[in-house]
Amino acid sequence: MNLLLLAFTLAQAEPPPFELQVNHAIATGVEWLRREQKPDGSWGDLEGEHRGGWTSLALYTLRKSGVPPGDDSFRRGIQALLTIGPTQSTYAASVHLLLCESINQPATWAPRAQTSLDVLIRGQRDGLWGYPHDPIDLSNSAFALLGLRAAAALGLAVPETTLTAAAQAIWRHQRSDRGFAYGPDGDSTASITAAALGGLAILQDFADADPGLRQLDIVLRKRARDHEAAIAWFENAFTLEHNRHGRWRWTPSWQYPHLWSVERWAGFTGRGQIGGADWYRLGAEWLLARQHPDGQWESRENTCFALLFLRRATVTQDARAAEALAEWGEQRSATWKELRPADAVPRVTEWLLCGPWTARTGTELLQEPPFKPGKVLRAAAGDAGPDLKKWQRIRLKADGWDDLDAVTLRPADQSLWALATWLENTGAESAGALLWFAFEDGWSVWLDGEEVSRSLRIGSPIVEDTAVSVRLAPGRHLLLVLLEDNGGAAAFSCRVSTPDGSAQPPGVRAGVPAG
Repeated sequence: MNLLLLAFTLAQAEPPPFELQVNHAIATGVEWLRREQKPDGSWGDLEGEHRGGWTSLALYTLRKSGVPPGDDSFRRGIQALLTIGPTQSTYAASVHLLLCESINQPATWAPRAQTSLDVLIRGQRDGLWGYPHDPIDLSNSAFALLGLRAAAALGLAVPETTLTAAAQAIWRHQRSDRGFAYGPDGDSTASITAAALGGLAILQDFADADPGLRQLDIVLRKRARDHEAAIAWFENAFTLEHNRHGRWRWTPSWQYPHLWSVERWAGFTGRGQIGGADWYRLGAEWLLARQHPDGQWESRENTCFALLFLRRATVTQDARAAEALAEWGEQRSATWKELRPADAVPRVTEWLLCGPWTARTGTELLQEPPFKPGKVLRAAAGDAGPDLKKWQRIRLKADGWDDLDAVTLRPADQSLWALATWLENTGAESAGALLWFAFEDGWSVWLDGEEVSRSLRIGSPIVEDTAVSVRLAPGRHLLLVLLEDNGGAAAFSCRVSTPDGSAQPPGVRAGVPAG
């Protein structure tokens, strides 16, 4: 499987050392964030109910990335923040506390931080936090614990009852597999498990620093085995390339907060490795490959979390190293490109469809298909398809993706669909091609009885971010796609392009033959 998101090539110059690449990424990311600042000094166009939150997050990111409090952008941001007024948002109050602590002027900032601390203390419900409106979730709660930690560093008093209630309540979100979920009834995810482990590390630091917090220490000790089990869940099949979801799956959602959650937990506990892997190196390499030439990572929020992850790197550069780094950065910007299919590449509209099959309890249909995909070497409309279901000829849209639930009027969540079409190379020689797909959940792609791509992804944005590289010999080839619908839309689209995404391969046609 080739999952191609971003690609760039470099000129022949040797890339600089890893540490310098990270420094370059931080510097360009900081400059992009500065350019996003509004004339009034805020970053407030996305604030909504989190009044002051985006501006606090941007300022906190700048501060942790090495920007001094006397910097002009920073000062203007602080002035804007002072005019915004208090917030009731858990996220905004928590990030404001992180910002206040990062300035390292407790005498000045502690009184201003007290208001945000009061918001968190008042906003705690059943031990945890929400927006502050219902429901309670572990994302808001993890940020609240970060805010409480910052408040204590400023010298503010955090009540033991607040800490102990959190230490008791956090376990409601631990699932039977021992990971943690956003809500008490959801699936475990790596991002939330890392956030929960970071929160537990904060609570343990409170208990270790103050022997008077005896009740807090007792609660934490009682759940020591559950704590170790959560660490084991996280370390099992550890990766920073995506956000693990449940036992087998992964999701691209919240990937950048996931990275920062890992950095916070590992930083609080002094972990250089997770599951035997250098977590920082893996995460930094993932981020370096995805930074846009202008310094951003897709959005303001993602850019902040990326910078907060990378901030560990500090390298002193001499003039020669700085010159080489600048040259490399220019080359990277000049040759970087986003690999996407051109608008002129048509969608494959003619398919045979079979299904849906509905999942049995506890069964992953892509893990245990109800038929053998490699045996599906022929398909025709009206023929008995896999598992005695019939193939139905359908025509999909030429623009955008289709929802198979709506196309067939047979909606079924926790289900599997099979689609088949043919790719014909009318030329005399083999042709390279990229198959572009849009999926929301998992898939398995087969060409002439061989699996060429598989993923147990779940809950992703429905975009053409899946590209599979194939080589088509002269003649006709059966393309079989298994598509999982975990919930919501059974989303699907397909295009066939040249390897650079610029056009449909010459001599290659896609569709269902007549008869």
